Amino acid sequence: MNTPLQAYTDLYGLLQSLEECKQFEIHPLKVARHYYQLSRETLAAHTLVSSSTIKRAEAGTPVSNYAIAQLCKFFSQQTHRQVQPHELGLQQRRSPGHNELEAQLLLVVEGKQHA
Repeated sequence: MNTPLQAYTDLYGLLQSLEECKQFEIHPLKVARHYYQLSRETLAAHTLVSSSTIKRAEAGTPVSNYAIAQLCKFFSQQTHRQVQPHELGLQQRRSPGHNELEAQLLLVVEGKQHA
């Protein structure tokens, strides 16, 4: 079990690593995974997210809400604080039909403004 000092050291080290990854254009999720010495397969086993989804996320491809929640939960447990999706470079996949719903909502809102 980590002591508070070890948890702080881990968090500080991870945050430093994430800052450095911006300089070298390395995806933050990959940096976090390497920081904790995890293969994609090991991270997949811990999060119940497929290794191919992790690979896509590390390539910058949007992933499901489930994958984002599981990855954030895992790294939150490691750092003892709430890790946000943007900190891991995770992008949410838009659900099919999302654009149609947005368009319908916009029409409703615009209709009310003109009335």
